[in-house]
Amino acid sequence: MKSLACLLVPLLMLLQYEIWLAPGGLTSLWRVHHQLAKESAVNQQWQQRNQVLMAEIHDLKNGNQAIEDHARTDLGMIKPGEVLYHAS
Repeated sequence: MKSLACLLVPLLMLLQYEIWLAPGGLTSLWRVHHQLAKESAVNQQWQQRNQVLMAEIHDLKNGNQAIEDHARTDLGMIKPGEVLYHAS
């Protein structure tokens, strides 16, 4: 009986090592889940940014007001007869 216990204890320790510390064990699984959560958050941010850009593209394609706003703010353009004032 004692020899059986001496045989089973190292086997149990080896199996515990495989479960917890070996590549593909629980430690690796937790690391992968953590990385997946981080990447999912980054993907969510990019998806939101893409939605904003798609809405801006839609506005630029379908509306003159968006084009006029872009020309005024980004390019500094004004309409004929307008006077541009810069606040210092």
